[in-house]
Amino acid sequence: FTGARWEKFEPRRPYWRLQGEDGVKTIYAKFRDADGNISETVTATIELDRTPPSDPSLIINGGKQFTNDRSKTVLLELSAVDADKMRVSNRVDFLGAPWVAFRTEVKAWRLDHTEGKQTIYAQFMDKAGNVSEVTSSEITLDLQPPRNCSVKINDDSPLIKSNKVVLTIKSEGASEMIIRGG
Repeated sequence: FTGARWEKFEPRRPYWRLQGEDGVKTIYAKFRDADGNISETVTATIELDRTPPSDPSLIINGGKQFTNDRSKTVLLELSAVDADKMRVSNRVDFLGAPWVAFRTEVKAWRLDHTEGKQTIYAQFMDKAGNVSEVTSSEITLDLQPPRNCSVKINDDSPLIKSNKVVLTIKSEGASEMIIRGG
C-alpha cells in the first residue's frame, strides 16, 4: 500500500484503471472504521486482455475458386487464435449477422442468390470482447453450363482417306472437355 492514501468509503469505484501490460491483475484493499480499526487485506483478481483474436482465416470449399452447386451452399473453414465467438456474413457490414459460438467449420453456408463472384466475411471475438479484423474469401457461383459448343471434323469435310483428323472445338465458358469416339 506504499503511496496509497485513505479515502472515503464508496460501494463502487467506476473507472478504476488497471496498470501495465495485459495479464492477471490483482486489486488489494483494506478498510478502516471511524475508530481507526483496520481490516485484513482482501484481494480480487481479473485478467486484462486487450488483444483481439489473431490470424483470422476463412477458406471456402477448400480454397476452390468456383462452385456450381445448385443448392448455392458452400463449406466454410474458419480459424482465429483465441476466438470464442464469430460472425459470418455475405455483407461487409455484417447487417443481421449474430455473434455465435466459434466453430472451425460451417457445413452449408448459403451464398447470395446471384451468380458471379461472391465474397464471404468473417470476424472473431475473444472472451474479453475484443474483436478481430475482418477476414474474407471469394468464390464464383457459376450455374450456367458452357455455351455455343461445337465440334467440327476436318472443317466439316464429309469424306477423308486418312484415319487422322483435325478437330475444331469451340465453347464459351468451358475450362475442361472430354472427347470420345471415332
